[in-house]
Amino acid sequence: MRTAALSALDAAGVGLIVSGKLAGPLAERKIELHVSLDPQQLLLQVADNHRKGGVDLCFVQRDAAGETVAAENQRVGLNFEEKQYQYLSTAGVVLAKHLTITPQTADVGVFARDTSSEALGSVTIPAQALFEGPQTAGASPAKLESPK
Repeated sequence: MRTAALSALDAAGVGLIVSGKLAGPLAERKIELHVSLDPQQLLLQVADNHRKGGVDLCFVQRDAAGETVAAENQRVGLNFEEKQYQYLSTAGVVLAKHLTITPQTADVGVFARDTSSEALGSVTIPAQALFEGPQTAGASPAKLESPK
């Protein structure tokens, strides 16, 4: 994931939809991100009527020069009953993350890697878009999709 985080291009091995909005007063610079993905893209192990696997998430804040100013990693274990998996295959899986955006941040890279297949997807969001929306007199929260 380190190589992908340094790349100017988004990875498309796992399709993502990422949306973000303020999660408090503007001065605190706290945001809530939602990372949506289709579990059918993941290599999940089937055992005992369950589908098991995981996703590594990485949130990288970069300045205008592309240098990393903050980064957070999170591993999310997945364990779906077959009926739940079938439902989520149509509805999608949504993972939430709260971040505090540094004043130097120009963009936020969101990376998701399937822990089984190592397939990687990413989306880059301009930091300014995260601070626009109903709370700040803009139109709506930021929402971006990875390339397909």
